[in-house]
Amino acid sequence: MLVFMRALAAILAFFTLLAAGLAQTPDPQQLLVDGIQAQQRGDFRTAIRDYQEFLRLRPNSFQAEVNLGAALVHEGQYDAAIAVYQSALSHAPGNNHVLLDLALAYYKKGDFPRAKEHFAAINRAEPNNVQVATLLGDTENRLGEPAEAVGLLAPLESKYSENLDFEYALGSALIASGQRREGVVRIEKVAKEKNSAEAYLLAGSTLLKMNEFTRARDDLDIALRLNPKLSGIYSLAGTARDNIGDLKVGAPVTMAGVRIGRVNAVSFDSTTFKAHVTLGIERSYRQIPEDTFASIQTAGLLGAKYVGFSSPGGSNTYLSEGSQMQFTQSALVLEDLVNRLFASVAGKKDSNAK
Repeated sequence: MLVFMRALAAILAFFTLLAAGLAQTPDPQQLLVDGIQAQQRGDFRTAIRDYQEFLRLRPNSFQAEVNLGAALVHEGQYDAAIAVYQSALSHAPGNNHVLLDLALAYYKKGDFPRAKEHFAAINRAEPNNVQVATLLGDTENRLGEPAEAVGLLAPLESKYSENLDFEYALGSALIASGQRREGVVRIEKVAKEKNSAEAYLLAGSTLLKMNEFTRARDDLDIALRLNPKLSGIYSLAGTARDNIGDLKVGAPVTMAGVRIGRVNAVSFDSTTFKAHVTLGIERSYRQIPEDTFASIQTAGLLGAKYVGFSSPGGSNTYLSEGSQMQFTQSALVLEDLVNRLFASVAGKKDSNAK
């Protein structure tokens, strides 16, 4: 009897342990459902954990691998996502949806050569896929191949000119390939329709390089209002405001009211973010002290701009061919003067009110 009781106890203990083990083993299907629900509510870490546990129990599940890859990309785990997408593609070769996910993972990682390789493969299979064409063109531009990007995108523009992502990619490539004016037209279109600070910044900085200071200032001011945290925006907007006004090539250079030369060239230095004005001085007026002050002035209140020399210095060294003047002042912008005046008046009113 004692032996029987011991055997019965052992059997009961065995089934108890078995039941406990079964209770601890998660249901694979429930793990997949939980992972999908976590991903849908934005809890990507929980989704990653559930998908990984599901794949441990059910290896090589195509759908779970694709979902896991998307969650990993969202968390910035690009290498892990790439490995998962490659595994999924081994089960479904030629699946362009997964191939696009893989290309995007490379793109977000910054591995543009690999991203281009996969975007190009999809583009060959789906030449009318505007999203893929746009991404491929953008990737080529990032790789320093803007001419290839323009060659890809320009023939498609008649179909996709209303697609603003496409227009931004094409405009950026045109600018990078040296076709600045054509590129700015498209970037400004995107900027206005999407109210995009980044597009206004690109348009404005390009216009600075084209010496179109008024348009550059307008675009950069909007970019600054939309997003004051944009990299370099204060420097660029300040440069556009600290401009040479409407000074034109051929404008006179005067000293004491006498014309002594002309403006030969106006350009913008993208390294120093300053305007460069090249002057041609008549030979009979070459003995000008090197510390002479030069400023951009206006004939009357709203007249044409010209360069005026004033306050001749006391230096015994004279300006010569190729000399750079050290004492200069940029053009006075009338609207800036008016804004300062109103600010000053408002300040005085506030002070008097107190």
